[in-house]
This record gives sequence, structure tokens and C-alpha cells, in this order.
Amino acid sequence: MIMAGPEKIDLPGFKMLTLEGHEVYPFAIPETRATVFIFMRTDCPISNRYIPEIRRLYETFSPGEIAFFLIYLDEEQSSEVILKHLADYDLSVMALRDPGHQLVALTGVEVTPEAVVFNATSNQVYRGRIDDRFVTFGTTRSSPKQRDLQKILQEILAGEEIKPRTTQAIGCYISDLE
Repeated sequence: MIMAGPEKIDLPGFKMLTLEGHEVYPFAIPETRATVFIFMRTDCPISNRYIPEIRRLYETFSPGEIAFFLIYLDEEQSSEVILKHLADYDLSVMALRDPGHQLVALTGVEVTPEAVVFNATSNQVYRGRIDDRFVTFGTTRSSPKQRDLQKILQEILAGEEIKPRTTQAIGCYISDLE
């Protein structure tokens, strides 16, 4: 269950498409303590600059009980373009498509890259930046002071009580949000 405003939405049947067009149920992965969605665009320079950090987080947390998905939003981009993007950046994270922006609407993301984390009971516990390296548009740090996504995943794996939180992500706006 996730919170969507004041009401809860049952998600076990929520499905998305792989790049090959197969259905995936990202909220129905057995023995997963958290599911991470990172919203991406192949043409967003900020998303592309975060790829080494995304790869590091995936390699650190994915072998365990954390499921990772890259969510590509552009309905006009072919699977071949996305596959080339993944290959060019040596990313092995499972990529899904959200051209109709159902997951965008469900989670409330506004930019790419933006991360969303759901716990094992499908409650959204985090939405926001990967870290604080991008302070504002045009202002970056050489290294982050806070690694927000890493911190929430560590808390989940440590069994800590998680209070849902949001941070401001800096990135490329998802232009066709209504």
C-alpha cells in the first residue's frame, strides 16, 4: 500500500513494461525490503552525471533485499535508444518504461533524476534527490555532504523505523506534467 494523498492504493497488480515489452510487477517481488525507482532521461545531463553514483548504489544494495529500477519517461524514445544509453554508461540496472507517466503520477516526481523508495509493504517512504551534490541549477559541489538515498536504504536494512520524507531534487523537469 502507498499513500496517495490521504488515501491508500493497493499496488500488487501495478504493472510496467520492460524495454522488450514484457510485463513486470515491481511491487510484487518476493523477499524485497525496499524497491527503488530512479526516474531518468537519456538526454538529461544531470541524470547522466549521476550514473556513477546510481551504479555504486545498485552494486552496493541490489545483491541483497533492495530492488532497483531505472524508469525512462520519454514515450518517443525507442527501446533501442534506451538500451544504447544503458550500454554506453555500463548500467545493468533493470530499465522500465513509463511513457504514460502512471508511476510519475503515483509518486509525485517532477524531475530527472529523482529517486523514490517504497518499503516492503509498498508504502512510499522517500522521494527526492540522490544526494546533495547539485545545490541549484549551475551550482554543484565536488562531492556530496549528504547521501540521502544511501541513508534511507541503510536505515531500511538496519530495521529502523522510517518516517516518510521528501527532499528537493535538482534536475531536468518532466515537461509534460499537468
